Amino acid sequence: MANRKLNTTGFGNKKIGLSTQGVLWSDAAIYTAHSESGGNTLMFALTEFALQLIKGREYTDPVELQHQVFDDICRYGQKITNNPNLRKTVALNALVALDNAAWLIYAAETKITSFDDMIPEKYRSALSNHHSEVASIPLISYAAPVEEITVAIDAGYFFMKIKIGQPGTQSAMLAKDLLHCNVHRSKHYKAMTRIRTYIGVYLPKGCTIRWV
Repeated sequence: MANRKLNTTGFGNKKIGLSTQGVLWSDAAIYTAHSESGGNTLMFALTEFALQLIKGREYTDPVELQHQVFDDICRYGQKITNNPNLRKTVALNALVALDNAAWLIYAAETKITSFDDMIPEKYRSALSNHHSEVASIPLISYAAPVEEITVAIDAGYFFMKIKIGQPGTQSAMLAKDLLHCNVHRSKHYKAMTRIRTYIGVYLPKGCTIRWV
């Protein structure tokens, strides 16, 4: 396939890429070193830097486009965070919206309408498997009543994401979180022996880890 230029100057196909930012997930050191808005600002700066960096570039597919700029974006991230050990996940998270838009433009320019056809040929064999079913994983928010968890389990959900880290002291937070998780774990304990509950908490330095 001939090289195609990702056009960001107002001509050709225009697409909008979507993403969310997860500073804590990307690098906990950046999250703890800055305010919430500060961490988000740094990641936005990486996204803007990447947008400027790709202007006028030619690429055969978005994978190649990312390879062209990724190292420069990582170095820029190390510079603006003053962290030479910045995790590459920060750059990858910052690139999600751009990468999403690049794939949409790539599909539009090459007249591709199938997801399978959009996958570059050298990666197709690794991504050729198709599942006949998928599992639905409900998200249980901080303020969700215990009854909501019970209803979800009774409806057949066997795996769920329970948000933890409720307001209050460390002990109060853990007590509230355990209330949610224990309902999930004990409701169908005998009937569903494979059910598992995991609690993962980002604890301040010096805190004792308690297994539950």
